[in-house]
Order: sequence, then structure tokens, then C-alpha cells
Amino acid sequence: MVRIDFDGQISGKVENGQVFIGESLQMIIVPIGLGRQYQINNIFYYYNYEIIQAPSWLDFDPVQSLIYITVDNQGLTDGLEFQNNLIFTEIQLQVTSKLFIDNDIPLTESDGDKIIKDSIKNGYLTNGGYLTEKFYPNQDLFNYNDSFYTDQVLSKIIEVFSGSVFNIPAKFTISNSMFFDPSQTEPLMVLDTYSSQIEIIVEIQDTSKALFVEKNYIGATVILSDAHDYLAIKGDSTLAIQNMVNDMRIQNYTENLNEIKLNFIFDDYLNFQQKYRNIPFTDYQFLKLHEGVSINEAIPIQDQFNQIYADGKVTIEEDFTFQFQEDSFISPAGIELKYQFQMETEYGNGKYANFPQDFWLVTNPVDRRISGTPPQMKIYTKQRIKVTASDGYSTCDAYFLIKIWNFSFFNVILDIMEYAGPILFVLGVWSYKYTLYKIFFPKKYKYTEEVAIVGMEYKKVIPLMQDNLQKGIFLFNLLDLKKDFYQFWTEFGDINKEQLMSLIRHEAEKNPKLIQKNQIDIRDLQKKDSKLTMVIIGLGAIWVMKNQHKHTYKAFQELEKYGKQRYNEIDWFKKFVHITYPDYDEADEANDSEEDQFFSELEVNEEIQVGDNQIHGGFYNKEVVKQQIEQNLNKFNNDSVQMKKNINNTQKIFTNPNLKNDQKKGTVHASYHYHPKNFPILHIFDNILIEFFKQRKIALEQEIQECIYASVFGISFEKFYFPAVSKGINSIMGYERITEPSCLEDGYEQCGLKTNQPLPSWLKVTISNGLIILQGTPKVSNKGQYKIEIYHDCGVILQHHKISVQSNKVNKRESEELIENLNQYQSQIEEVATQVGNNKLQHDIQIEKTSMNKVQNDKNNQDQFNSNKELISQKRTSAIFETNQQIYINEYTYQDDASQSDFIGSQNYIFQNKNRLSNNKYVENIQTNNFVSESAQHTERKNKKYAPITTVIDKQIIDDVQ
Repeated sequence: MVRIDFDGQISGKVENGQVFIGESLQMIIVPIGLGRQYQINNIFYYYNYEIIQAPSWLDFDPVQSLIYITVDNQGLTDGLEFQNNLIFTEIQLQVTSKLFIDNDIPLTESDGDKIIKDSIKNGYLTNGGYLTEKFYPNQDLFNYNDSFYTDQVLSKIIEVFSGSVFNIPAKFTISNSMFFDPSQTEPLMVLDTYSSQIEIIVEIQDTSKALFVEKNYIGATVILSDAHDYLAIKGDSTLAIQNMVNDMRIQNYTENLNEIKLNFIFDDYLNFQQKYRNIPFTDYQFLKLHEGVSINEAIPIQDQFNQIYADGKVTIEEDFTFQFQEDSFISPAGIELKYQFQMETEYGNGKYANFPQDFWLVTNPVDRRISGTPPQMKIYTKQRIKVTASDGYSTCDAYFLIKIWNFSFFNVILDIMEYAGPILFVLGVWSYKYTLYKIFFPKKYKYTEEVAIVGMEYKKVIPLMQDNLQKGIFLFNLLDLKKDFYQFWTEFGDINKEQLMSLIRHEAEKNPKLIQKNQIDIRDLQKKDSKLTMVIIGLGAIWVMKNQHKHTYKAFQELEKYGKQRYNEIDWFKKFVHITYPDYDEADEANDSEEDQFFSELEVNEEIQVGDNQIHGGFYNKEVVKQQIEQNLNKFNNDSVQMKKNINNTQKIFTNPNLKNDQKKGTVHASYHYHPKNFPILHIFDNILIEFFKQRKIALEQEIQECIYASVFGISFEKFYFPAVSKGINSIMGYERITEPSCLEDGYEQCGLKTNQPLPSWLKVTISNGLIILQGTPKVSNKGQYKIEIYHDCGVILQHHKISVQSNKVNKRESEELIENLNQYQSQIEEVATQVGNNKLQHDIQIEKTSMNKVQNDKNNQDQFNSNKELISQKRTSAIFETNQQIYINEYTYQDDASQSDFIGSQNYIFQNKNRLSNNKYVENIQTNNFVSESAQHTERKNKKYAPITTVIDKQIIDDVQ
């Protein structure tokens, strides 16, 4: 409400007479002290020395006596802003008879009534006593032949009428409503505007002094120029001002901050655009300098490396890999960091350079990973590595030291030397180190032999999840079920013991007999269904992850006994037995469908949020997991200090010098080859594992961490087994071409990662659904032998394969030798066939002879008939030697310019050892398909792109050669 006094001043909301652009103002006109009734006729605006009609930004409501003022930069004319503006309000007072009383004329009140009556009659007054538009000063009034209206009376009437109309002025100033004060320390006071939208432009005058730092902004749209000297913020006024005040960072290149000058431009689409130039950085209180990258002192990279490789030692001739944690460096601005690895050129000289191309270390800055295989020549040396983190504006360096130590089998050789004395040393035992290693670790050096034929597609499917270790030893291997729980927990450590005991007491309230003096005999759990079973089993699984397997066999014996007793009592235990013990009676085949149903109910492929944790669904039911984890997190993880003790105790286990490295790794190797669904017990206590791996403040044993983390969170095993697949398959696979078979043993250790040779060009490698697929078509130039080694990222050799590439064509001389060999062994073949009593074979031979009789009738193909006659014997011979369920003897071209006829041959290496042939005494179910050698059918095969003629052996043929 605005009060207008007769002196023309506006008081009230318009303080000091100012109206701000963008502000909507209502003025209620209430004249005070007039002494009679009135009405407001109109308002006028004073501009350029004239009273004019009100502009569009002024609106008047005579009924409500309201004046509306809404000013923006479009409604202003030049010069209007910051000048005095006048509004005139025309007010008219009511004319009454008493106003005409004048003793000098004289006029009485009755005379006044007459004047009013005659004025209404002549249209000068309304019936209410207000002047009409017909009246204006100095006009001739009442020109009647009435002696009453003398000149004195008429003058009095004009005086009264003129005094009833007057204008009241209202003076105000229109002011800019956008304020900018860079010296303000309060962020909300730096910039203020009535507009809901704004555009802010900040410019650095001299880019040699400073640059803007690129970062993520939330709220308004922020555009940074390519030169990083120009920053535009556009959008909601509140969010844009917050970005300007809280988020802008500059990287200074001068210590004298006064040299950094800034220009500001503000446009809120309401006021006139405002510009501020040459503002020193020191005058701009809320602009912040960029804080560079720093090292996270809580988790030094050297400590991370030492936790994985004790005392920072890696072994020569063994692959190793190390990935430092993502939060090893801190970026206060939240900028994504980029990394670089460099090596000290000579230990202790402090000079660093990039890695040479043929160096034994390989780096992947994107994954923060370094790996390699130290060669023998590096034994007992040290290699310092520098890791540089950069946010694009600043850098930070961290260092860690790699100590290159002795062979993993060096102690074996030392033991032999200790017991055998100096004789072995004199004989040069060290030259037999690889042979000794193979004797002690034979599984790592077993390989399969494959044959690939030139011009034909070769395909080998290798499953990753080999079941070559004892099933489930990760579950209970240190849990002696005969021990009481308190003793077990004491051995495990003091990790959350009080919390766990509180939980156990809570669960055992219904059966107090379970707890006596804080001791729980696990055998009592057989008496009553209780959650304590899951508690102990879950904790036992975690304990086993951190220890060795000294009680494995005994634990399984107890578990089997315990499982049979509980099998028909608890539904969840039935499912557990079916999944964990596929060999347990009817649980192997009869309950496959139940197992599939069990996991299909759990499988949810989506991200779920549990408190502050985001977890991939994997093999979880979202609601069940969410409820279970929230409950268990509250029970187990309320005390963060206790959780740190948990991690510290785990660290002590892995850094315990009394535990051998193989013991620590045993659990890992045992669980490498299992799909996540084979970890059902781990899911019972997912909350512990989630919290355990979420707090990656220390790097646990790398293999355990990745393996269990992958199983719990549903990470695909392609990534787990091959973390470097993105760099190419060569980083995990390698081969060595062998020119002579005798070189196989001596050169075997130099295969794969140790020489980092590329795969042969004809061999393509793909990874899909837990399988490695080797596929390709070799050429003649690829003939020879190849060895393929498949490594785990930790350096464990998973599998070996030897591939022999052989020719698919033979020349005339070779074919003659083959026929001669066939004739030579014809009698032996028949003797073997007689010994096994293979009547079906004789039947098939008769059918083939019948076919040959038909061919004999064709005189033009007599030579072809002779060749096919010999092939009958070849088929029997190949049947004896091939041991696969199906073998394919492919069609080959006989290189004879005269006949140009087909020659059906076989791999001659089958027939190279006469003694091997005599040892093959068991042949069964040999079926030989009919084949026709007539020229017409030959033409038909040719038209069918030489489809191979196939000999199939239905079942395994026992061959002593293998």
C-alpha cells in the first residue's frame, strides 16, 4: 500500500522513491484530510515538460483506486532510467451548497442549493455533485435572464468549481534491479536479479597468467572455450549464480594474483546488459584457484604392491601383474585423471624414461595396470617405477619399487643340493632346473596334440572353467565341524566378535541351551533348524578365503555326514546339497530341474541400490537381497572401526611370513574354475563380502580379490580370466613355432608371455560364454608345429595345446609310397579285423567290393578302379589308428598330369610306425560308407565343390599308441 501526501512524495514499499526493473508494484491512492467526498478521475504522466497520457507500463483502475507499475527494459525509453518520474493523479471533490455561502455578496446556503440545482440542469454537475466534462474554467456560465446571477455570483461559482479539481503528483525513480558486487564474501550477495534466467560471461584477459579449469558443472549450462580463457554460464539464475560462485576454478601461472584480470558480462534479459572490466583476481572473493592432484597418503602405491607381492618381490620367469587402486591419487576438483608409467633408467640414478618396446614390463595406463615376466638376467635386481597422474592442469608423481627375486622352484633345487651334496652341483644341476620343475609341477606342462590340415578349417573349443581341482574346497576347508564355535572364532580373529556373539545370542533366545558360557558346539545345530548354521557356514567361507586348506578332507567327511542327517529337514539345505554336491545320490540328475529353478528365481540382471552401495543383480532376487543386506549391514557393519580391524587382521594373514605363498594362493586356484552359481554359500552373507570388497583401502591377494569379487557381483569370467583382452589376445596367449619335434621339451618354457610372440596370422581367437575358440584355415606356408599356452592374468598356466599343421596334398611319389605301405600292412590289418570278429566290417567291405565291380565295367576309368581298390585297405588302417569318435578322411587331388583323377588319401603319419600297428587289438563298430568311383559320380562330387567322402568310426577305438 502506498500513501500519497499532498507534498507529492510516495512512501511505503517504494523506499526512497525507487522502482526496480522487473518489480511489479501496486499503488493504492488514499487522499487524507480532504474533509468531503471525492472521486479519482484519471492519472497522467509527466514527460518532456508535458503532462501526457500514462505509458503502457502504467495501468489505472478507477474503481479500486489502484495504479499498477511493471517496468522492464523493453518498456523504458532512452533516459528514463535513473531519472525522476512524475505521475499525476486527478482528484475531484464533491460540490455542496455550503461552499457557496458568502456574506459579502451575500449568498446563503439556500442560494447554494439553487446554484447546484441549476448547474445539474445545465449539465455542469452530475446528480452526485461532481463536475462534468462540460465545465472548464473561464467559460461563460448561466447566460440566463435571471437577475440572481450577477458577476459576483458567477465569479463565486467558478471559484468553487475550479477549487474542486486538483492533481496530486507522485515522484519515483526507476532503477536497475541487477546488482553485482565481487567484493562480497557472502556468495548470495555477489549477484542478485529479479529475473529467473541469466547469462554470465567471465573472461580472462591474459591467458599467460591463468586459464579456466575444465570440470563437470551441475545445474546450468556451462561452455568453456577451446583456449580455456572464456567461460559462459547460462540457465536458471539461482543455479547459474551457484556455479559461478562455487564451481569456477582457474589454474594460475603467476604468483602475483593481482596480475590476473577478469571481465564480467551479465544479461538477465530484464535489465540492460551490465559489463565490468579489469577486475583483479584478489578483488573477486569467490573465485578459487585450482587444487592440483595429490597422493592419497592413506593407501601408498608401494604399500599396495607389497600387500600383493610380499616385500615387493616378484619371481623371475613367472608372470606378475599389478593394478593400483583408482583412489591412489586425489583430484579435489573431481577431474578424471590420466596416468603414465615410467621406469628408472638405472637403479638409484633418479632418471626416468618411457619403457623400451622390448622391455620385460608392459603397462596399461588406462587400467592402471603393469605386468610382465622378469627374465633370469634380472635376478636380484631392483626396478623403480614412477606413476604420474594428471588432471590436465597439474601432475603428481608416486613411486614403487619392484624387487626381482629367485625362481619359484629355486628352493626345490636347493633342497636337492642339500641332501645330495656337492656331487649334483659338480654335475651341473642348474642346467636341469626346468626338467626338475616339470617333475615337481607336471600338471603345468601337460598339453594336448591337435592336427590342422592346410586348406581346411580348424576349430578347437577350450572351456575356461576346468573341473580339475577338488570341488568346493573353498567352502569348508578350515572349518572343523567338531570344534566348538568359540574356539573356531578365536582362531579366526577378533573381527566383529562382540557383534557376532550378540547376533548369535539373539538367534538362540528360543533355545538357550545352545549357548553355555559363550561356547556353541556346532553339533547342537543338528538338533534344531537355526540361522546359526548359515552364520557359521558363511563365516567359514570367508575365513577360508583368507587361509590355507589344512582341514579340507576332514571337513568334507564331517559335512557329508552332517548333510545326510539334515537333508530331509531343511529346504534350503536340500538346495545347497543339490548344487554343491552334484554327485550326492539322487541330487546329480534327478534334481537338475530343481537346481535350474532355484537359480532362475534368483537371477535378476539389473543394478540395485542398497543404502550407499550399488550392486549388480547377477544371481540375486532384488527384493530379497535388498532386505537381507540392509538387515545384515545394520547388524554387522555399524561399527566402522571394527571393520577396519577386520581388514587389518586380514592383511596380517597375507603378510604372515610363516605362511607360504602357495598356501595363500591355494584357495584362489581352487576357485578359479567355478561359475558364480557354484558359490551359493557366499550369497548367504553377501553383505560381509560387499562391505569387505567395497572398502578396498588395502589390496588383498589380487587373485582372491578378483575371483571372489567376480563371483559375488556377477562379473563375467571373460573379464576375470582375461582382464587385458581389450589390448589384444596376445597379452594372454602366445605361441612358438617348432621346426623339429625334438625341440618341444627344451623350448617349452620360452612360449607364450615369456616371449610375447604374436599368434599365427591364420589362427583367430574368440572368447564367448566361458569358452576360448581357436579357429582358422592354415596355408601351405603355415606348415609346422605350434604350441599355444593360455595364461591366467596372475601368471598361472591354465592349458597347453600343440597344433600340427600338415599338408592336404600328396604328389605321385608320395602316393606310390603310401600304396606300398598299405600293401605291406594288408595282412596285419586283416589279422586285426579277424581278432576282433568285426562282422559288420566284413559286410561293409563286401558292399564296397560290389561297388568296385560296377566301376570295373567302365573301361575309361580302369586306373581309377585300381586306386580305389587300395583305398579299401587304407580305410581299415585309418580306422585302427584314429581314436576320436568321428574322423574325416578328406578328398585330396592326385597330382598326375596323365589321369587327372581323384585320389583318396590319408595322413601318412598314421602309418609311420609298424610296431604301433601291431599293438592295436581292439576295434569295434567300424562303419564304412558306400562310395562310388564311377566317373559320373566323380563329376557329381566335383559339381558339389568336392564334398569330402567320409569314413566314420562310431565309438572310441582303444589305441595303445596314445
